[in-house]
Amino acid sequence: MSSTAGDGDRNHLLLDKMDLKGKNIVITGASSGIGEHIALTLAKEGCNLALLARTKSKLDQIAEKCRSSSSQIKIHVLQCDMSEKLSVDETCKQIGSLFNNEVHVLINNAGIMGEQISSMEEKTKGDGEKDVVDMWEEVMMVNLVNLMRITNRCLQFMKKIEHGAAIITISSVAATMTGSNLSHYHASKWGVNGFLGSIYEDVRQYGIKVCSIMPGMVNTPMLGDFMNKVHVEKCIQPDDIAQGILYVLKTPYNIDNVLIKYSFKRQPVCYTILNNIMSGYTKQFVENKIKQRQIMMFSKSKDPDCIRAKQIIEQYQLPEGSYECLDIEKRQDCRQMENYFQILCLTDRRKVPYFFFNGLYFGSLFELNICHQNGSLKQLVLDTCAS
Repeated sequence: MSSTAGDGDRNHLLLDKMDLKGKNIVITGASSGIGEHIALTLAKEGCNLALLARTKSKLDQIAEKCRSSSSQIKIHVLQCDMSEKLSVDETCKQIGSLFNNEVHVLINNAGIMGEQISSMEEKTKGDGEKDVVDMWEEVMMVNLVNLMRITNRCLQFMKKIEHGAAIITISSVAATMTGSNLSHYHASKWGVNGFLGSIYEDVRQYGIKVCSIMPGMVNTPMLGDFMNKVHVEKCIQPDDIAQGILYVLKTPYNIDNVLIKYSFKRQPVCYTILNNIMSGYTKQFVENKIKQRQIMMFSKSKDPDCIRAKQIIEQYQLPEGSYECLDIEKRQDCRQMENYFQILCLTDRRKVPYFFFNGLYFGSLFELNICHQNGSLKQLVLDTCAS
């Protein structure tokens, strides 16, 4: 079949990728954590950056690090409070002036979690007691409303850029589930994904990419008190997110990575309840089981992975009372337990077995088999049962 001129143009487009050198990129929440790593990564690619955050002194430090990557890139520091409408609008005017009304990429990274508190409460319990609904509103303003505002403003600077612009937003796995005590955070992230999916339909004709990146726990200051409850080295790292953004930007223009979930093996190993979508009894039952046994396996008796995992773990000399294998299929609340494990283990998989060593999520058959094959499982079992 002969190719036409149109076919040639399309074939060129299929292979064409964004050359990041000299591109103008706006990053919100750029003063620490994920935003800092994104900034440093893109500076090495030769991008001109507008770094936004509330704390100018921290931004100045990041800007200096970025400038050390190249003397030819332009780094602009813009103090912006994403909770304030006027601050966002004024910052957008500065962005237009600095980049001559041409923005290639907006990275929506700024976000807050708010206080963990039941929607049945009227006042927050942290420092500076405030009305719960006022706290919810603050979270929605930062995570959603003003994210929409800055996105719309920057889209006006992208219209004339043909097949070379992108809106990338750091959302959360919280956008795929619900849970107690963080209703405001979940609502904001569900809203973000709904917004992004909808604007994609509006901007696709302009060749503008739209992507929502949805990580679980990331090793950043936002972890707060969870730092003491997780193995941070096994959390998703900020640089993982930065590399994901590079992947999105460097794929051909006709490939639009609308949703990206981080669910590889650098999963948080934790015994922390972020959300609660099961009955209190189910939750308490699972918690007690994990506490009672040094090695706890939740399985289904007829599942091939569970059968293999049980064969592996029972090869080792386990002291009496240190290990238990529970068949969750025999319980009426099996479905609720599976929901709980998705949250407890921060995974989007609903597949047994689930192993816990000394109260911490270890992994599934995949991790168990690796440790078994490389010989490290024996020592791990000894250490676990000796503690």
